[in-house]
Amino acid sequence: MTRAAGRAARCVAGSLLVTALAATTHASGPSRGPGAAADADFLPFLQEFRRALEDDDRAALASLTALPFQFEGADLDAAAFRRIVPVLFPAAVRSCLADAQPILEDGRYVIFCTPYGFYFGRVRGEVRLLEFMADGEALEE
Repeated sequence: MTRAAGRAARCVAGSLLVTALAATTHASGPSRGPGAAADADFLPFLQEFRRALEDDDRAALASLTALPFQFEGADLDAAAFRRIVPVLFPAAVRSCLADAQPILEDGRYVIFCTPYGFYFGRVRGEVRLLEFMADGEALEE
């Protein structure tokens, strides 16, 4: 299986998982298990994150990010993060993040927007952008 086919399969599986989670939540009400708060808080967080991207609200994006944020080998504080927003979120990535479905992976949510995967999870009880990973093969294409 090629890397692209594997990524597509993960996206389909993730979409099915998100749909199943949404259907379960609506059918039976909020879950009371330990992961319930993470699932209940993620969608409102994602809406806020997407709004901040759409509005190019760099201060809001920094507040929704786990800081310090690693970028090109440096630990960025809020001011430095605000400066790299256009580099980290170019127009094509913003467009993808506006619509792409998150996938639950190892207790964190990931959204794949070629050539990056953006990882979201909890920091001191709050959902935040944790990190991003570049797909080396996608960068070469």
